[in-house]
Amino acid sequence: MRYNCLCRLLVLLAITVVGNPGCSRSQNALPKLSQSGSLPSQTQSEKPLSVSGSGIRSIDFANFTYPWVSTLGNARKTFTLQQGTYPGKEGELPTELFSVTYGDLTNDNTEEAIVILDVTVKGGSASPNIVYLYSLVDGAPPKLLWAFSTGDRRDGGLRRVYSETGKLVVELYGKGKIIGTDLYSDDGTQAETPFPYYYTRVRYAWNGSKFQRIDPVENISDPKDYGTPIMPIFRSRR
Repeated sequence: MRYNCLCRLLVLLAITVVGNPGCSRSQNALPKLSQSGSLPSQTQSEKPLSVSGSGIRSIDFANFTYPWVSTLGNARKTFTLQQGTYPGKEGELPTELFSVTYGDLTNDNTEEAIVILDVTVKGGSASPNIVYLYSLVDGAPPKLLWAFSTGDRRDGGLRRVYSETGKLVVELYGKGKIIGTDLYSDDGTQAETPFPYYYTRVRYAWNGSKFQRIDPVENISDPKDYGTPIMPIFRSRR
């Protein structure tokens, strides 16, 4: 009799735990660190346009106001994406959200957002990108840490931007292509045959006010998908 009562009690307890969503293991489990020591990168492509949640991932970068950059044409202070796109006014270039990823860029064990916009050049085939890096402190609007433009495909075009052990890593196509230099200048390889498919990897560390470059700069040979960003694509573009 005592044994039967104990069995019934255990069954009731199991039903109570399974039926209570607050006890779900998947919801309460902490994110695992990758082998590099950084938080796993989750892309905006896995989320709907309107994102809810906490921290930087709660910001809806598809409906967001960004500071203007000269790449887009006529000077203005800001522009606003709506549902991931900005059509551009007269003398301006249209742009749309290409990718949003997350990672610890400032070595503070807190995620920042890496937002990449795709610029459409009218009447041409150029495909430059704009990169925005944002952090978020509770109770304050997102803070822009850095914004920069990339070149076009092999001329300093975007390959990848990501976090690595609390550092920022920027990869651009071409040899010796570094943000802040002339990305369209001849890198000394254009006349070579067969064409050498290099990309440049540069690491940056946050010093409390800006990102500083860390040497050495790496020039890496890799012809696969040359000139194409390998960032995850935003869901609305699929």
